[in-house]
Amino acid sequence: MRRTVPVLGAIIGLALAAGCTTSAHRVDGAAAPVGGRTAQSAPTGAASPTGAATPTGPATPSGRALPGGASPRRVAEALFRAPSGNIACYVDKDGARCDINQRSWTPPPKPASCTVDWAGGIFITGAGAAQFRCAGDAGLTISAKETLNYGQAVQSGDFMCSSERAETRCENTRSGHGFTLSVAKYSIF
Repeated sequence: MRRTVPVLGAIIGLALAAGCTTSAHRVDGAAAPVGGRTAQSAPTGAASPTGAATPTGPATPSGRALPGGASPRRVAEALFRAPSGNIACYVDKDGARCDINQRSWTPPPKPASCTVDWAGGIFITGAGAAQFRCAGDAGLTISAKETLNYGQAVQSGDFMCSSERAETRCENTRSGHGFTLSVAKYSIF
């Protein structure tokens, strides 16, 4: 235990010296969520068409039915991964962010303003459209411990994320903007 405290202190000190955030998670692309460099917002580019699944069940305020008839679990914030472990998300009252480890789709071109990793995830804040992430952090898939099983959803304020077999979906239930993410495809709406 005595060795852990100095090592942890040294890691935090290095992170602060490198300009890293000490906040646990951010969804707005303004700061890396898990001990990484500063993240940047980036334009979305063209979203690919997806043909998303049509779930059944109680409707969200935006009129979309939840998977498997589930009602979203209301939370202040949630950090979770999909059952596959390939996608992890963070949602709070300010927005939602999902990161993906492996994908078979090609993201839009990396903008010149992005000097770190591009398109490791997508985020949405406020009432605006979702955007790809430009960030040099470790990603949420490393720190997410809770699994959001297929057919379940969590909601914080106007932001809701659901876990479906075909995809993980996050949206602003008031504006209707959001995104889906899976190994095979993504969509930004």
